[in-house]
Amino acid sequence: MLANRIHAIPIVDSEHRIIGILTSTDILRAVVQNGPIELWV
Repeated sequence: MLANRIHAIPIVDSEHRIIGILTSTDILRAVVQNGPIELWV
């Protein structure tokens, strides 16, 4: 995502209907809140 400057991608179901959007902020938030402590040491 970073290399191609993509900040959001659609999440689709098995019938290719959009069910959500995943952003780079969502990924960062998940890593900060749930990432292994080894990432920060």
